[in-house]
Amino acid sequence: RLDENRNIRAAESETRLLAATFAEHAEATIRLIDTAVMMLARDWVADRANFPRIVEEWNAGLAHLALQIGVADRAGLLVYSNLGVSSPPVNLADREHIRVHLDGAHKGLFVSRPLVGRVSRKWAIQFPRPAMRDGVVDGEVVVSLDPEYFLTFYKSLPLAEAATVAMVRSTGELMVEVPGTRNLGTRLEGVPFLAAGAPRFGNFTAPGGADGIARLYAFHRLPEYGLTLTAGVSMADVLVAEEAQRKAHIAAAFAASVALILVGILGMREVTAWRSEVQSLSAANVGLEERVAERTDEL
Repeated sequence: RLDENRNIRAAESETRLLAATFAEHAEATIRLIDTAVMMLARDWVADRANFPRIVEEWNAGLAHLALQIGVADRAGLLVYSNLGVSSPPVNLADREHIRVHLDGAHKGLFVSRPLVGRVSRKWAIQFPRPAMRDGVVDGEVVVSLDPEYFLTFYKSLPLAEAATVAMVRSTGELMVEVPGTRNLGTRLEGVPFLAAGAPRFGNFTAPGGADGIARLYAFHRLPEYGLTLTAGVSMADVLVAEEAQRKAHIAAAFAASVALILVGILGMREVTAWRSEVQSLSAANVGLEERVAERTDEL
């Protein structure tokens, strides 16, 4: 019984480390996107004639993340997209991520629930900011992120066979999950991190879900973005866990830390020479998976 309790305590600590690392990676990624959206919103107002060229430069560095860079006007009509616009323009006025700024309900970056884009026809997470002209909302600039970016990253890590990773919105929608046993956008209920007054991080256990596996989970909330990252391990693995298995979890967390440093290059700096930094970020991400693998092997 003493060994069992010790294994549970160790697993709680290790899953918290994993959840915190995934949260750092998500935060660095969102900071990068937010930098792009802020500067694009400025350029839409100040230099509209050159906006397509500016988008092209940004897209060179965001290609691994962005499905689309678009602009909706004050009526919610899609008046610019790097994927092209239709005639008449696509009406996005009913979309939550468009209305939230046009109605004045939100001022900064907004993170949408996952949805299928009306132009891209793909699942996307939308990151809009208002384009302000003389203190008035003159439309919205939106970067659409492909959830596959996070899925690919999570799948690249050497997690235990029955381990899970998920990103959940504060309104309960499932944003990303590995393994994908539930549909994107599925609304979760009854989990402690969605409760009012939930702590920033913690652990909980849950009985078998869709796959019938009972798990120990850790969560790490990012309230500034309305997101929570979770990491889960099988209770069966926890109760028989050996030292080597726990080291594998720590190795994965370290590998994730390496990746978040690369992803966060632009978002963590003062953006003074942003074009060259975007290009450098793009080049760095070409070898991201190889570098993560190398660091993991070293451990």
